[in-house]
Amino acid sequence: MSAIEGVRASSPTPRAFACFVAADPARVWAALTDARNTGAFMYGLSASSTWEIDAPIEFQSVGESALTGRVVCVQPHRRLSYLVQAGPDDPPVYLTWLIRPSPGGVTIRLHVDEIEYPDDDEEAEDIWLPMLAALQRTLSE
Repeated sequence: MSAIEGVRASSPTPRAFACFVAADPARVWAALTDARNTGAFMYGLSASSTWEIDAPIEFQSVGESALTGRVVCVQPHRRLSYLVQAGPDDPPVYLTWLIRPSPGGVTIRLHVDEIEYPDDDEEAEDIWLPMLAALQRTLSE
C-alpha cells in the first residue's frame, strides 16, 4: 500500500492503480479530458484531443510538445483508453481510466500496460501513483 491514503497498486504488467474520490463521474471525465485540467495531475502536461476513437492526442508542457498519443476507447463518464508515446519509434504505453460510481463518489482505476519495456514495480509506482494521487487531490479540492 502506498503512503498516499486510498491509492494502491497491483502487479504484474498490466498494472492497476485505484483511488476513491468524492466527485461525480462527469467531474472526473472533465478532469481527464479537458486540457486545462490534465496538467494538474499529468506532471504539467496538457492533453489535447477531440477524444473520439482513433483521434490523436498531444501532450504539451508550456507550449512544447512532449508526448503524442491516440485514443483507443471512449465511453463518456465510464472509460477512456489511449496510448502514449515519447516518439514514433518508442514503444507505446496503454492507459485505461475506469470510472465507477460508488457510494459517496467514484472509484477511479488506472490500468497501465507497458508492452515492450515494462517498468519494475517500484518504477511503475514512482510514475503512476503520484499521478493518480494528484488527480485524487485535484478532484477533492
